[in-house]
Amino acid sequence: MSVGPGVAKQLRGVLEDFPHVQHAFAYGSGVIVQPDLYDKSSTNKPMLDFIFAVDNPHEWHAQNLQQNRHHYSILGSLGPTPVVWTAESLGAGTYFNTAVWWRGHMIKYGVIGAQLLYDDLHHWDSLYIAGRMQKPVLMLKDYAKLPIARKNNLDAAFTLALLLLPEQFSLQDLYAKICGVSYIGDVRMGFAEDSRKIERIASGSAEGLALMYNKRLQGAAADTAKLVSRPGDSFRQELSDRSRVDLISTLPLGVLQRLASATQPFDFRSRCDDPEVAQHVAEATVNTGTHEQLLRAAVAAIVRPSSRRQAWAGLFMAGGKRSASYLFQKVRKAYRTH
Repeated sequence: MSVGPGVAKQLRGVLEDFPHVQHAFAYGSGVIVQPDLYDKSSTNKPMLDFIFAVDNPHEWHAQNLQQNRHHYSILGSLGPTPVVWTAESLGAGTYFNTAVWWRGHMIKYGVIGAQLLYDDLHHWDSLYIAGRMQKPVLMLKDYAKLPIARKNNLDAAFTLALLLLPEQFSLQDLYAKICGVSYIGDVRMGFAEDSRKIERIASGSAEGLALMYNKRLQGAAADTAKLVSRPGDSFRQELSDRSRVDLISTLPLGVLQRLASATQPFDFRSRCDDPEVAQHVAEATVNTGTHEQLLRAAVAAIVRPSSRRQAWAGLFMAGGKRSASYLFQKVRKAYRTH
């Protein structure tokens, strides 16, 4: 990735200025280069984005309100309970403080409970943070309980990409499809997000994506799809019903539950963690002849409500002035790239 050791060391310094966290990473265009997104001659630096996972969000925010009260909107004056409620009941589980000055940089940081993060990585409950972690990030601190969930998240993104790709595709096609998973159904796309965002992420993060996914080209999902390498970084997969069923049956619980709701005459949702039920749901999905559309709809049914909820919660998290300023910057960036 286009992140030097000096930059990584500098960004790890952010942990010195906040209460203890279990897991932390930096992400976004301020960390991972996206080609031609910013004017290199401009003195304006892109915002740096961070995610902190903590064991107890209530205790963490109580400490951070004492340490960094100025980071919060007026909501912070009400104490940690409304802050956590806004994140977990109104939003999609993450509380963001945005437009915060830190050591000469403008930053945004999100705080999520470590258990909520684990569940999102493993089950795709909201795909809000799990989706970010399907793309290259700069790990600042790794939590011992997360490696298996992180692996499952990447395996699932790779599998879903194969299911949405045609029989023949390029490596860049694969990267773009993976990067696009968490934007399927996102309410911000086409309005407050760069219309070429997925393309830019895939292009600017090719090195990091290779480190994350190229070994999976010889993994279990690739074997199931009977993936064959072809000249020029291209691949061919088998599109048989059997391979599609076997791939779908391994997808996260959040996807399988929504597929069950769409294909079953009675409710299988509560039993989709049973491998036999998962296989039955996968077969019913493929038998419709429209499994790609159903898969997109299932993912959108996860992403759309969580992105909508987080957008509304953001108005309270940032306050009116910060929200307007942040939205203006996002829309301006999106407009500039059209």
